[in-house]
Parts: sequence; C-alpha cells; structure tokens
Amino acid sequence: MLKYRNKKTGKIYRWLAAGTDCTDNVNRSVAIYCPDDNGHEIYVRERTEFEDKFEMVTK
Repeated sequence: MLKYRNKKTGKIYRWLAAGTDCTDNVNRSVAIYCPDDNGHEIYVRERTEFEDKFEMVTK
C-alpha cells in the first residue's frame, strides 16, 4: 500500500488508484486517495497537483 504525506499539513494519505477525468471531453490524469485514518473519505485531485503537494512516505 502506497502512502503519501501532505507537504503542508504532514497528514498521511493512502493512494487508492489513478484515473482519468473525462469531464468536458478533456482527459485529465487524476489521483484517487483517502486519509490513512479514514477510508470512507475519498478525494480526487489532478495528478500533477497531487505530485506537487504530496511526497511518498518511505519505510
């Protein structure tokens, strides 16, 4: 399971999947993720924005 840390808040999130947003016939790569402590909250963010704001947590 991949985990990422929000660079601003330090909160840990779990990577769930990569996807494509086809809204308005524009294909955008998106990251689908949730807080590590709450798998019921699901977030979707453009992949490049996710990569800018989060860093992978290494073991």
